[in-house]
Amino acid sequence: MPEGKLCVFTNRYSEIEGFQASRTVTYCAEPTSDGIRLSVRQESGSDLHTESCICPTEVSERVASFLRYICENSIGLGNWFDVLEDSGIPFAVS
Repeated sequence: MPEGKLCVFTNRYSEIEGFQASRTVTYCAEPTSDGIRLSVRQESGSDLHTESCICPTEVSERVASFLRYICENSIGLGNWFDVLEDSGIPFAVS
C-alpha cells in the first residue's frame, strides 16, 4: 500500500468492443489533518477524473469498509457520494 494511505482498492475493466472502454477505477482513503480523505479516481486512456471528500469524524475501519463496498459493487464517479450520504457517514466535498 502506498505510504500514508489507509487503504486502496482497484477495479480494472477491459475494453469490450461496442460495450465498454478500458478503464481503471481506484478507491483510496488517506489521513489528513481534517479527518480522512476519500477519493475515487478513474483513468481511461489519457483521461483522468478524480472526486474526493473529507470525512471529519469517521474511523479508518468504517471508511475502509465503505470503500471496499463501493469497489466490490462497481460504484464509481458520479454515484458514490449518494451512497456515502445514504450510509450516514458525514462528509464535505473537497
